[in-house]
Amino acid sequence: MTEPASSQTLHSLTIDLAGEIFAIPVVMVRDILDVLPVTEVPTARPFVNGLINVRGRVAPLVDLRLKLIAARRDHSQHALCGGRNRY
Repeated sequence: MTEPASSQTLHSLTIDLAGEIFAIPVVMVRDILDVLPVTEVPTARPFVNGLINVRGRVAPLVDLRLKLIAARRDHSQHALCGGRNRY
């Protein structure tokens, strides 16, 4: 017999962005990285700080503070966090 959903434990990583607390399910987090060299992208959107090299693969470096807080202020946009195991 399976447990009801209300009794299951959800493990999450919480982050404080501009005074707001966000939670990300731990199963969606692959790594927490030290500071890496960033390659700037001149025409990138304001929340994209540039590109980083993660174990030989290029990955965008996104400023979640700008992406999530700006999306919450503008209700015409939706923020979606995803991409588990993409790099």
